[in-house]
Amino acid sequence: MDYGAGVPHIIEHGELEAWRNKTIGVLHGRNLVIACDWARGGDDNVILVRDGNAITDICTCREKDTTKAADWAATTIRDLGYGSKNMMIIGDATGVGGPINDQLRRRGIKIVDFNFGAKSTDPRFENEGSRIWHLVAQMIRDSKIVPPPYHQQDVKRLFEQLANRQEKVGENGKIGMESKKDMQARGVSSPDIADAMTMAFGQPDVLAHSYLPYDDSGRQEISRQHGWAYTSEPDDESYKDRRTWGSGGRGEDSGGLSGFGGMNSDW
Repeated sequence: MDYGAGVPHIIEHGELEAWRNKTIGVLHGRNLVIACDWARGGDDNVILVRDGNAITDICTCREKDTTKAADWAATTIRDLGYGSKNMMIIGDATGVGGPINDQLRRRGIKIVDFNFGAKSTDPRFENEGSRIWHLVAQMIRDSKIVPPPYHQQDVKRLFEQLANRQEKVGENGKIGMESKKDMQARGVSSPDIADAMTMAFGQPDVLAHSYLPYDDSGRQEISRQHGWAYTSEPDDESYKDRRTWGSGGRGEDSGGLSGFGGMNSDW
């Protein structure tokens, strides 16, 4: 680690050590979030899985060929249960990431693009990457994320990467962070696993059911008292399709982003 005295980091080494030794209860999520960070050359392609407030899997692969990297990612995501579980897949679309995300979509994986350099939704930050890095750092301080088991090699690398990114303040006064290019210039490796973690925890889960459950117990009781035939399920097939979500509107979730925004959408 390159940890110079007086250099501000997004999260400090001591804070990470304190987090590592904390006992935090696991809160399982309704959906799994899979975050993908892409690389070319000597850096890692990373697939990190979040379940609620915990990291459950970290998969890494070094592959220069982007087509082979997309093949590995598609296989890994399906091995993690894609198609049988509710999953949100998010991928770094910066640089080489955009074409890999496109290749995954051609392989049937519904993935949402994330651009670290995009304009932030929070005016305090220089870009979206800075926002999610600072957000996740605060979540760690507030004990909102379960520390992963430190004995695993990829977890050790995650801690190192989280500790090594410096905080920057732009000329406009907005909060930013050190670029990967600047990190490499001072001999620090690319924070691929940490980037995947910040995407997994820094973005809202966009999976959603189309409609809220409707309590019709009152109608059922009135029908029972009068001897009327009543069912919660209408005969209109189109209504049934609208009431469910997932592939084809038949209540079978194929993974990905079906049902976002209360609609049967695949964006």
